[in-house]
Amino acid sequence: MITVWSYSKLSTWTRCPAQFRFRYLEQAPVESVGAALLLGSAVHHGVQLIHSRRKLGLAVGLAEIQGSVTSFLEASVRHAEAPVEYPKTHTTLSATLDLSRRLIETYLAQGPSGEVVVTELELTHPIAWLPGLKLTGVVDRIESDEQGGLRVVELKTASKRLSQAELDASDQVTIYALLLDLAGYPGVKLRYEVLTKAKRPHLLTMDTVRTPNHETRLLERIDQVSRAVASGVFPRVVAPQTCRGCAYRKRCGVSG
Repeated sequence: MITVWSYSKLSTWTRCPAQFRFRYLEQAPVESVGAALLLGSAVHHGVQLIHSRRKLGLAVGLAEIQGSVTSFLEASVRHAEAPVEYPKTHTTLSATLDLSRRLIETYLAQGPSGEVVVTELELTHPIAWLPGLKLTGVVDRIESDEQGGLRVVELKTASKRLSQAELDASDQVTIYALLLDLAGYPGVKLRYEVLTKAKRPHLLTMDTVRTPNHETRLLERIDQVSRAVASGVFPRVVAPQTCRGCAYRKRCGVSG
């Protein structure tokens, strides 16, 4: 039974309940690893290193950060638990490494220089409205805003620009806002940093707002999905955008 819920679990079930079953209940070995996932993790590593060094008052050198990201990504590919699948936009490790360096260069050139309070903050809290269930999440960064308050910043790497409507509808920062509220920090501001994986990357900074209604709808979704999982409801969602890149295509019987 799943008692601890995260954005990853909730979004996986929403995307394809069968994939949720393979990943979280059966804990089946993956058949492939997406290069985009490894790239995103490497860029997150680089950005967290940038902000950790700034928080300590240390210099941030482009070559040093790029070197750390390169080493991180090479190690991730080398130790991947299954063959790595590369997308059409960067079909080799070399091309992926080059893209990672351009993303880091863009972030350093365009990124914020606000005062960092904490990076990679893990929060877990019981959900009083849903007995027996907990909510968990890892916040990329919390920084001081211009008025001296707190602002959550979530970094995303994306193949295209994300719309304001997409970010406003995302459960990810709703979860962070609710967790901080439960921890005694209500009303924090919320911001996305979106690094586009284009030939010429660009950093978009977009603010978003969550209300008590967002949190109520999130809790309702967690309750509904938790009940579906407990009842063994795991239909396959067969669609190109869902099956392409899925790590369980053979197990599911879908060629993709």
